[in-house]
Amino acid sequence: MALALTVAASMAVPAFAASEPVAPQNEPTAATESVSPCIYWTGTAKLNTTDYVNITSSNNIFPDSPLVTSDANNPGNVTIRVINEKGAQVGETKTIAPGSSVRLDQIPAFSGTYTIQGKASVAGTYTFNID
Repeated sequence: MALALTVAASMAVPAFAASEPVAPQNEPTAATESVSPCIYWTGTAKLNTTDYVNITSSNNIFPDSPLVTSDANNPGNVTIRVINEKGAQVGETKTIAPGSSVRLDQIPAFSGTYTIQGKASVAGTYTFNID
């Protein structure tokens, strides 16, 4: 009987008594959290010297000014432009040398799907990082 009382007494200890104190966590707020949604893409595109070729597309709900980086091993310069889903150019064309980057003009929020296109000074396969 004494054994039963000892076991029952040890089971009666509240569960919260053994827990470690937890430091309060700050809730993210607009002042502490920055949302920067935009296109993030790394890949290759086969470009030619006569026509603009699609590199990648995105459907934006936020304003975006993509940074396009041309891989240092690319065979030549690339002229980049952005077109909207109606085929109209958004912003100005930019030229990127191998190993350099260029920031494209801002694409307005809620403007639908936009496509980044390129035309090369030397035909070949080009690698880009876009963020």
